Amino acid sequence: MKINLVKILVATIIVSVLLAPMATPPAIAQPRYGGTLIWGMGSDPALPGLLGAGSGTFLMQQVAHQMFNTLVAHDFNTGEWRPELAEKWDVSPDGLTLKFYLIKNATWHDGKPFTSADVKYSFEKVNPVYNGFASMFIKAMKSIEAPDDYTLVINMKTPWPAMFSPVQGFGGVGWSIVPKHLYEGVDLATNKYNNEPVGTGPWKFKEWVRGDHITLVKNEKYWKKGIPYLDQMIFKIIPTASGRELAFEKGEVDLLWAMTLGYPEGVALEDNIKAGKVTGKKVWFYPSQSGSVDVLYFNLQPTGPAFFKDVRVRKAIAYAVDVKKINELVYYNKATLLTGPVSPAPATSWYCDPNLKQPTYDPAMANKLLDEAGYKKGSDGIRFKFRITVDSSGYPNHVKEGEVMRDFLKDVGIELNIVTLDTPAWHDAVFKRWDYDTFVFPMSTGPDPLLIIRYYTGKGIEPISWSNAGGYNNSKVNELFYASEVEPNRAKRADLVKQATKILVDEQAAFWMVARPYVTAVNQDFSDQYQPGAWEYTGGVCFARTERVFWLKAPAPTTTTTVAPPAAPGIDMNTVALIVAIVIIGAGVAYWLKKPKSKAT
Repeated sequence: MKINLVKILVATIIVSVLLAPMATPPAIAQPRYGGTLIWGMGSDPALPGLLGAGSGTFLMQQVAHQMFNTLVAHDFNTGEWRPELAEKWDVSPDGLTLKFYLIKNATWHDGKPFTSADVKYSFEKVNPVYNGFASMFIKAMKSIEAPDDYTLVINMKTPWPAMFSPVQGFGGVGWSIVPKHLYEGVDLATNKYNNEPVGTGPWKFKEWVRGDHITLVKNEKYWKKGIPYLDQMIFKIIPTASGRELAFEKGEVDLLWAMTLGYPEGVALEDNIKAGKVTGKKVWFYPSQSGSVDVLYFNLQPTGPAFFKDVRVRKAIAYAVDVKKINELVYYNKATLLTGPVSPAPATSWYCDPNLKQPTYDPAMANKLLDEAGYKKGSDGIRFKFRITVDSSGYPNHVKEGEVMRDFLKDVGIELNIVTLDTPAWHDAVFKRWDYDTFVFPMSTGPDPLLIIRYYTGKGIEPISWSNAGGYNNSKVNELFYASEVEPNRAKRADLVKQATKILVDEQAAFWMVARPYVTAVNQDFSDQYQPGAWEYTGGVCFARTERVFWLKAPAPTTTTTVAPPAAPGIDMNTVALIVAIVIIGAGVAYWLKKPKSKAT
């Protein structure tokens, strides 16, 4: 049988050239063990302290959730569930029955085994107390069963599609699982483990020095083997945004996540880096993953100011303030102007109605409406006065926002007084005691409409953080939003939400100002190469924990790691490379055997 050696050689050369990049993976840096990452934050966490199943406050959960795990995690790009404490699951077609199969190698930081009883207890007894989204879930749920230590079954009365949301659902903010054996039979509010957490997560609690710092150390027995890479993380409390920026520039802080860096400071830092005045650092602005917006909330509670009960006054305030100036002076034109309740960000665009148009800057119309409402200017030129209450430590830009509004409102005869509070005091005054006239609500509007359902309906009127503290309550809006809450069809949900938000705009339930970007700064001595997206997603949005970030200056590993790019499904590239090599060698041998032997001369 004849062998066409030329064809064999040509074919094998072509195949080997095409497959060479896949068969020879590039060498990349191996993660290093050791080092301390120092975060900057504005204040001590508010009640309930460091409880991962506690308040859905982003700035507080950036500490708490590092020590815990959630039932499921979420893919950064698609938002879909991925394994965490549950390694797999089954969901019935109607969404009413969910069965979770839990991992079997996780232990609590005190050595006790993690079981399904912990998830059942957390979902029933802890999460709903502090987490408004969990309280909404529990009302839609029929029962939770734990037939054995590593199986959990959830039976729903109605569908609750928000459970799949990356922020509001089972893998989101305030949904961490707590140890039943340390909470059962103990008063939840005063449990010492709220401030000395015991979790299953990559980081263990070490100390909390109020007003100064919180220290977490590596969990050497973390159920995800080989991580975390860092030895510890310290959350340093620096009350002012300028102080946090200075500490970052001086190298005293390595990470300022999302809202801990003010916009003036972020822009100044950006300029200093570009000018070469600050080296080895990075700062960037990026879209909020949760559709973050700034909203002026009116106190429409029965005890709130009488003038806010008149829709003409609420619309007059919207006409009186030029939001373009807020964007320019507060957000350095990096924000997006709002025309209604939902952010136009990619995460929330599917239920954002672009046709909604709230009032735009028109002081003449503002004066006309205030006159019609019976609030004439007095001899001092003032019609009435009210307070705006802001969180000056967690959201320092809101102070400047209040100052801009104060100047515009003065022009139409309204006197605005700014009340600044630190984060815990702000939550207490605004959400718990409703002791305010207006406040700037740094709310998220997604990525599921559950959030705006909570912030604008009757069921959200309760004295807990991130609730409908404004007290707006319209039966038709409730009906539409409640229907959307249990509607499994995405397009129908979006339509119901759009109908409800149109009424919100018609009644000027609030004054929607800007959609905010996040701004993060990081010391580039730390790498997220093995956890892409860590800097954006590992903070309070709770998509992930800082478990694979490593310090580039840690001792170098003694071995080299190579990582191959993804292979085509069903193909083992090492096997292919071996076959190619064999073919080439075989062809060479065959050619040599058939080559005519030269005669001796």
